[in-house]
Amino acid sequence: MESVTHLLWGLVLVAAGVFLIVYGGAYFRYALAAIGFGVGFLASIGFTIEQDLLVRFLIAIAVGIIGAALLYFLVDFSFIIAGAIFGLVVALLLIGLLDIFGLDVPAVLVTVIALAGLAAGAYAGKDMGQVIVLLATAAAGAYLIVSGVHVMYESRIGGDGMEPLDHLAQRFGLVLFLILFALGYLMQSVMHGRRPLARMR
Repeated sequence: MESVTHLLWGLVLVAAGVFLIVYGGAYFRYALAAIGFGVGFLASIGFTIEQDLLVRFLIAIAVGIIGAALLYFLVDFSFIIAGAIFGLVVALLLIGLLDIFGLDVPAVLVTVIALAGLAAGAYAGKDMGQVIVLLATAAAGAYLIVSGVHVMYESRIGGDGMEPLDHLAQRFGLVLFLILFALGYLMQSVMHGRRPLARMR
């Protein structure tokens, strides 16, 4: 049962990530919903460690749906939200790099880095226009795919697939993230050049 739950868990995250990387810029309102789902899902996983695995999965699905609905209806603040999302992913990347280099990052510092990333990203995002949308959807999509792969193949990759902070703290996950992020951004940039990035409402 545990392996099936891990498989479903991973596939949900990978599917959301693929949508963001491929269509996130063109259909940003739906991309916001996918990001809201992913953030709610992963945050719930982090806060329900003491629960049974299946219970954690079901709670995460419910919280993810709430997150999706919330961001879907906040599209009027799209650039600010996109900036905050990109800033958060950059913060997670920094935390992962510190872990890879063997530095012990206390929980307080993790929180400070994450909040700083959110705030800085939100502030910068409001003035970056469509570029921040492409950066945010590519980064969030890449992170969700890496998270899904880590959950499904935890024993081979190493680390704790149930811990969102561990997903970029493994060399494989970091390299995969950078490749997917670059591909997602370049692909969406080409698509954006062919047609306006206007489906936000």
